[in-house]
Amino acid sequence: MLADTAAVTISVTNEEEPGVVTLDAAAARVGTQLTAPLSDDDEADAQTTAARWQKSGDSGAAWTDIAGATSGSYTPVAAEEGMLLRAVFSYADGHGRNKRAESDEVRVTGSNVAPVFSRARWRFRWRRTRPRARRWASR
Repeated sequence: MLADTAAVTISVTNEEEPGVVTLDAAAARVGTQLTAPLSDDDEADAQTTAARWQKSGDSGAAWTDIAGATSGSYTPVAAEEGMLLRAVFSYADGHGRNKRAESDEVRVTGSNVAPVFSRARWRFRWRRTRPRARRWASR
């Protein structure tokens, strides 16, 4: 007599998974280098990996390649403050060629470099007041 059911075990190995590009949004400041590493469980081939950085001034509706930005790191410039940036990688891995992975977009904020003031341009004047006084007294 034959059984109506049979037990079947399926094992999936070496599944095709997309690459991941990580980008730290907190580091997206004018003058601060951003690094976007590519990770792919199928081992991206370093010989075929090409990186490029893109910017968008219209909240991501259109993207433009940044001239000369073709490595895994990029330093935003003042003209890009307020824009969105992303890193895009083209590569081959153990499952074939023509793979593409891109980071989430990040908004570039202003530089955190403190302004430099010249004392020659500023006059300081100390003032004091007594409790409940309505006027400041010069010192």
